Amino acid sequence: MVGWFYVNDEVAAPVRMLETDTQTGVITIEVASNFIRNRSMLRGETIIEFRSWTTRRAVRCLGAEQVGGSLMIEAVDVGASRMGEAEADDPRGAAEDWLIVDGRARCQIHRLRLGDQPESNRTHCLFHVALTDWRDLRIGEGAVLASVGISMDASHDNDGSITPLLHAARDLPLDQPLPRVELIRLRERQRYTITPIATDWGDETTLVVSRVLEQSPLAETRVGMQV
Repeated sequence: MVGWFYVNDEVAAPVRMLETDTQTGVITIEVASNFIRNRSMLRGETIIEFRSWTTRRAVRCLGAEQVGGSLMIEAVDVGASRMGEAEADDPRGAAEDWLIVDGRARCQIHRLRLGDQPESNRTHCLFHVALTDWRDLRIGEGAVLASVGISMDASHDNDGSITPLLHAARDLPLDQPLPRVELIRLRERQRYTITPIATDWGDETTLVVSRVLEQSPLAETRVGMQV
């Protein structure tokens, strides 16, 4: 045993093995399958306590596969755990975080969490977007994020998906450039270049998991959120 796996603040299973892909930042976690009888549990708040880490880490599970008596879970780090702690008010005021596509502010995002997995050169983040905003960004004529995701023709087994990977829309021009997607944190004065990789659609909001490619300070001057 190398650690513990928590679901919704409760111990769910001892961790048999944990490995991080340093290129993608994806964490593979092995637990005994008899502890996780319903994979829908893995859509909850999941936390890893690993013996070589200095803090418990919140993770977002992407998928899981049964291998013999083990369940192999793929997840990404989305920040330090706040398990059992109330989130303190920030003296700088309320967060104001925006999703920017090709230099234009598209919508405000909420409940942003940023990972910091030390074993990987890839960081991930998780945030929520209003369902109608995300639908407009992904679906229909002029949807600016329609080309984001893996090709619909690519073979991918979604049977074990917990947070399904994004697929690019069909019939897009082959030479269509991918949009530049960014997060702007006005309170923290930070800019993050991201690539959305997976989503979980809810009744009112969509949870978006993204890979963080670059972080930089936000310039002080801005005009009408054209950043």
